[in-house]
Amino acid sequence: RMHFLEPLSCAAWFAMKQIRVGVLVGSGCDAFCVEKMCECLDKNGKKRFDVRRIRLDAIAGDPGLLQDVEVILVGGGEDDSSFCWGCGQREALGAEGLAVVREHVAQKGAAYLGICAGAYLGSKKEGSLGLCDALIFNSDEGKEVFACG
Repeated sequence: RMHFLEPLSCAAWFAMKQIRVGVLVGSGCDAFCVEKMCECLDKNGKKRFDVRRIRLDAIAGDPGLLQDVEVILVGGGEDDSSFCWGCGQREALGAEGLAVVREHVAQKGAAYLGICAGAYLGSKKEGSLGLCDALIFNSDEGKEVFACG
């Protein structure tokens, strides 16, 4: 005779374990933003987050860096004066790195949280990750604007 356990709610499952978060860092990432994201997770996470920093430019050469990461967190970019948000992050990842991150989210089930330029990186904009359906258009000043919802 088989016995079935009650399924855990998502919240209950996450409350029981430490969540492995990969914060992407390096070229194209604003160092202040990275520090504040990590600080927020460390101080407010009550040890629920195992935070590790992963260099964007290392992912293509070592896809195993993301192996057990459950949440990929990408913050703001340092290229805010550019008319194209997230350019530095895309360049640092390169085509191979973009493919590794895309596969880790789409095929392996990791969550992706992009803030500011990190949201552009996750968008369907050409050369980006293609993870979320968002409208990107140019403002009257020629600056890219991101809209979703």
